[in-house]
Amino acid sequence: MLIELFFQFFIYSIVFLVLLVIDEPQTSLTNSNTKAQHEYNSYCIFYRDGVPRDLRNPVFKPDENEPNVIESDRKDKPDVAQSKAEIDMMIATANKFFRTSKTKKAFDILDHAIHSAPHNPDLLVEMGDKKLQNDDAVEADRYFSRAIQLDPNHGKAIQLRAKTRDLAIQYDNIKLAQLSAKRNLLREYDSKALKTNYKLMKILNEQYYQFVYHTIAIEGNTLTYKEVIDVIQTGKAPGGTDVAELSEIVGMEAAIKLVNRTIPYPITEDHIMNLHRRILGPVDPDNAGQYRNGPVYVGSFIPPSSEDVPILMEEFEHFLQSKAFNKMHPIRKAAYIHHQFTYIHPFVDGNGRTARLLMNQILMAAGYPYINIKVQNRLDYYRVLDEASKGDILEFERFLADQMEITLGLYLECTGVDQIEDVEKRKTTTDKIENYRDTIEL
Repeated sequence: MLIELFFQFFIYSIVFLVLLVIDEPQTSLTNSNTKAQHEYNSYCIFYRDGVPRDLRNPVFKPDENEPNVIESDRKDKPDVAQSKAEIDMMIATANKFFRTSKTKKAFDILDHAIHSAPHNPDLLVEMGDKKLQNDDAVEADRYFSRAIQLDPNHGKAIQLRAKTRDLAIQYDNIKLAQLSAKRNLLREYDSKALKTNYKLMKILNEQYYQFVYHTIAIEGNTLTYKEVIDVIQTGKAPGGTDVAELSEIVGMEAAIKLVNRTIPYPITEDHIMNLHRRILGPVDPDNAGQYRNGPVYVGSFIPPSSEDVPILMEEFEHFLQSKAFNKMHPIRKAAYIHHQFTYIHPFVDGNGRTARLLMNQILMAAGYPYINIKVQNRLDYYRVLDEASKGDILEFERFLADQMEITLGLYLECTGVDQIEDVEKRKTTTDKIENYRDTIEL
């Protein structure tokens, strides 16, 4: 029975890939497109070094870059039960240390309290207030934002956030300028040197496998990192593997190839449909590339009615081609396209995987490397997306900026470039960086 299932999976995968070739949009195969694609360095595409079939080695060799994921990382972790009296006692103890100038000890206690009760808005406001008193407006803004998300009518959080929001946005603009400077350093790295920098090419290759692994693991796929690598490299399925989970790898690789071919071109409804058709086709061909015709539920969030989806997607495409959108920093563009797409939630399934590819296509078109949201960061990822769905996209933007900073640092470390010195030299003014309040109403 198992052999028959895998045989059916193999036959279906071949048929699916043939259909993709037949269905390939004509605009993505012109000579001009091929030329444009070659202008992108390896870090600006989903790079994977092809392994010849006779040299494929299914033996997994873990190294320092292997994701250290345990099964509990895939699941939401409940709050640690703490009584109000215990929380109040920790706050009182922290305040005692603040009064005696033992700031680090005091923050450690508040951190422990928040870990024990992360959904307590009063505790988040207390932490934010202390951060503000210690001149850390950015961190304070994050705590106030989380408190307001939990309690939209929290008077103290609203009052204090009015003081921190503008200061935090100024800091955001500085950080985005620094990311642009690092991006420019990487872009100027000689392309010939890039091809002979084996350490960097090895990391780019590993990032590909990690992206495929994490983007499907976030959605609940239970294949291990080792199994994902084996499937991609050998084309063989581990014994006892669920066919649907294998199909998700096939779909993701097909979608990645489409993104690589269409990086420089505008994101349209047709492109989104083609992308989703590749992602979901091997798993659910009936719903692949088709807008949903009924309601869906994402935790406590209820997306718009299915009747509104076609109109919302048309408006979404128009805004992506607008001057207002093009004026935004690429990190903010990426945050917007991911948030708005998942807010509309146009498909029955595969919305998250599609959103992460669209987000990265925006980044790569602007000369940035793609970023990989890891399953270990799933809770923070969902939290900031939830905040964006309630009207505050800044935390999601900061989340993506943090991920991009890690990625750029990883690649630049391999080039031998003095990041600190060169970024300081390239600091640019931040008053031209558009923020969301000047550009778009969410």
